[in-house]
Amino acid sequence: MNTLFIDLGGVLVSLQIEKALKAYLSFSGVSEEAVQSLLQKRDPQDLCNRYEKGLIEKTGFYRSVAGFLGLEITPEEFERIWNSMIGPAVPGMEAALRGLKAAGRAEIHLLSNTNPGHYGYVCENEPWIPELCDGVHLSYEMGLLKPDPAFYEAVLRQSGGVSRTEVLFVDDTAANLETARALGLQTHLFISSDAMMAQVQVLC
Repeated sequence: MNTLFIDLGGVLVSLQIEKALKAYLSFSGVSEEAVQSLLQKRDPQDLCNRYEKGLIEKTGFYRSVAGFLGLEITPEEFERIWNSMIGPAVPGMEAALRGLKAAGRAEIHLLSNTNPGHYGYVCENEPWIPELCDGVHLSYEMGLLKPDPAFYEAVLRQSGGVSRTEVLFVDDTAANLETARALGLQTHLFISSDAMMAQVQVLC
């Protein structure tokens, strides 16, 4: 392994979906079923997936979600709640990536199903993430979502033709890893920074 492909949410930063759920439900008349369907990406308008594929711009997404949920809310308040589901850095991950970079052991590429709101928030609050990544591959810029095989093929091309057998892909979602393995990448289901680094030590 000389290239690390790594996920963002649930791997580099923690996720606090329940926090956003409670905040939306604090508004009068908002249905829990509607909020759950939105956050679980199964709402009838497919809003989150479309946003993460770059098919809706930020203002349009906020307006559409407010309409879907029946929210009387300012764009600023909506954004605050939307970004509240992004938690702090996962313990040990900044040190792990800094160690890899300092030792020159691997190129690091970020692969994320995300959106402009969340990624902007991450860059502002966890600037070490873009700083330590040699490549950043975001669904809303690519128009593709994991686990679509085309997503991984595009990243491999964008990474300068790196050999897929020399890639370790770390993600916290089994379906994303399954597709990557079928394409010839080595994979690791993320549990903790220590477990990930133990796998890196074996492969390096």
